[in-house]
Amino acid sequence: MEQIDPEDVTIIAAALSQDNSVIWSDDAHFDQQKKVFILKTKDMLYLSQ
Repeated sequence: MEQIDPEDVTIIAAALSQDNSVIWSDDAHFDQQKKVFILKTKDMLYLSQ
């Protein structure tokens, strides 16, 4: 992530420090990693129905 977007590194690190963590973000940079599950806003809206 550091080469993609250095500002996202701390978010990924925080998520990796917890078991079964999920990041809610529409930031396309997160789609380029496979370590943390990412939910988009459209996913959250779908889950709330």
